[in-house]
Amino acid sequence: MVSKEDNSIMIILNTYIISKWFNVDNKIVNHHP
Repeated sequence: MVSKEDNSIMIILNTYIISKWFNVDNKIVNHHP
């Protein structure tokens, strides 16, 4: 079973990965006006 600690870690990891991908998308958009 997934504990609350594991669940919060997964949420933090997902948020981090999503923010990284948003940063990558923003850089791509900025390089191609």
